[in-house]
Amino acid sequence: MKTRELRYSAFISYNHADRPWAKWLHRRLEAFAVPLALRGRETAVGTIGAKLPRVFRDRDELAASRDLSASVLEALAASAALIVICSPNGAQSRWVNEEIRAFAGLGRAHRIFCVIVEGEPNSSDPAKQCLPAAILELVSADPLAADVRATGDGKSAASLKLIAAILDLPYDDLYRREARRRQKRLGIIASVLGAGLLLTTSLAVIAYVARNEAVKQRDIARERTRTAERTVSFVKSLFENSDPSNARGSDITAREVVDSGARKIRNELQDQPAVRADLAATLAQVYGSLGYFKESEQLAGWSFSLRHGDADVRARQLLSLADARMKLGNLDGAKDAAAQAAAIARTSSTLPPEILSRALLSLGEANANIGDAAAARKFFEEAYRRDVSLIGPDNTDAAIALEGLGAIAIDEGDLNAASKYIENALAIRRKYEGEMSPSVSDDIAGLARIATKRGDSAVAETLYKSRLAITAKVLGTQHPDYAKTLNDLARAIVEQRRFGEAIEMLGKASAILAAKGLSQDHLAGVIETNRGLAYAGLEDKGRAAASFQRALDLTGDDQDPVTAVALVQLADVKCQSGAPKEALRLLDRARPITMALFEAEPWRMAWLDTVRGSCLWAAGDRKNGQKLVRDNAAAMFNRWRTGSLFAVEAQRKLAAVNAP
Repeated sequence: MKTRELRYSAFISYNHADRPWAKWLHRRLEAFAVPLALRGRETAVGTIGAKLPRVFRDRDELAASRDLSASVLEALAASAALIVICSPNGAQSRWVNEEIRAFAGLGRAHRIFCVIVEGEPNSSDPAKQCLPAAILELVSADPLAADVRATGDGKSAASLKLIAAILDLPYDDLYRREARRRQKRLGIIASVLGAGLLLTTSLAVIAYVARNEAVKQRDIARERTRTAERTVSFVKSLFENSDPSNARGSDITAREVVDSGARKIRNELQDQPAVRADLAATLAQVYGSLGYFKESEQLAGWSFSLRHGDADVRARQLLSLADARMKLGNLDGAKDAAAQAAAIARTSSTLPPEILSRALLSLGEANANIGDAAAARKFFEEAYRRDVSLIGPDNTDAAIALEGLGAIAIDEGDLNAASKYIENALAIRRKYEGEMSPSVSDDIAGLARIATKRGDSAVAETLYKSRLAITAKVLGTQHPDYAKTLNDLARAIVEQRRFGEAIEMLGKASAILAAKGLSQDHLAGVIETNRGLAYAGLEDKGRAAASFQRALDLTGDDQDPVTAVALVQLADVKCQSGAPKEALRLLDRARPITMALFEAEPWRMAWLDTVRGSCLWAAGDRKNGQKLVRDNAAAMFNRWRTGSLFAVEAQRKLAAVNAP
């Protein structure tokens, strides 16, 4: 009888502190190539193909809430196995324990497998115990435990043990097949290396005779490359730092200039692939500077079709690709490209030292955006130390590192440290790049963000207006960065309850994104959320609800901060529109996301509970509703100044539940 096929081969349950382990395991399981002899068999996950069926992994541990979300329960029901990342963090996680209980409740306790990454199983010390209580309570027999620690199975054997368990195959059988496949691959490699060694030996004599001429030609080629680099860098600087109106004459636009250059690279210099690749990488960066991120990625990717042996050029190609991927939100891809560039730069004796620094900065940015603040800080600090030792503290690459460290400090709520980092970076930018530099504009935005988090929307508005003027002058009013700044400025204005003015700005921002083909971008979801806040402030509940729903449709991810904000605001509108029960369901979904993603902003949970209290009051549970609103009032008033949007809304809800 054919085994029932489920959507996921496994569900990975883990605490957010163990996310690097969960990501590694997820990649390892989905990348595993099933041996040919095993394909077509019927197993617990259905008919085995070339790969395991998809593995479900939450991006973060959802914080404790009364119930598991419907999406998580659905994924558990659709998974053939549950893999629990076991550590002291996971053992103490209520959410991990609830996922184990829910999976065991499906009658699949025998399909729960553990992978130990830290701590000790069955330890009497709670700080070392790595097995969640639900495992000890519900799994009658000892669950299979793969141990990735150096004292255990190790990563390779542990992952293979899990794969064997998922497929319900004997581990030894799978291990032997994998070992034979590895030996076969090594045999092929050895044969190729043997043939290559013979060929290399034959060529060595010829190479020795031609050595002097080769050195001469190599030096000429390098000098030509340096000349090309200087020329292209000059062209790039024109696009990045000049007033775009000077390049937009009646006959040609900046975009047309870059398009023409890209066509020339594709069609000319056929006998110089390294030069073509270098030029393509640089023009890809120019595309990115103009806001054409898809074109940037396409050109950078195309450059890898050019076969050349210049590792230095390859490093620059990888940096260009990393930058393009970063702009498009492909953070894992950006991280991989930057890591490869850094690896080349660490071993190169001819690359300028700033290439490694820039690769480290790209790695810092990618890790920061992924949410791995510890890794990001490590790369930013290494880049800063290198730049200071090579050039001194007063240079633009050092400024980039300071900006990255400042952004991390903002996310962690250390606003005083963030201000120092960004103010130092801003001083460097102004000194070397002038007031019209895009980087000066970015640092002003960072200070505005700090002002916003301090509840000073008026200061934030002034700073965002300054940034908007610089962006318009440098990049033009149709650049995505201009749209982003319009959105940020509109949000500061919404906080001051000038709703009509904000709606007009947000409409312009949306139009810019649409013209650039970015109407499905993450920023579009942020804009819709802010538009919803403005419509709600105008008491236009229909348009407010529609905007919040569009934001949810655009994000589509329960781990996105926009999702959490839009859910709470949509719930508030639904509650005010006479649908408190529907609102409470939305708040149930928003609660774990908000707790997981806004740890540094406790007012977010206070606002969610304020809305919940208001909805309970509207649904007839006046006692609990009143208590929730009252209990969270202080947190709201401490965060927001009198007269600001959320302070007014919190005061309104407090007055409603206190009314006789």
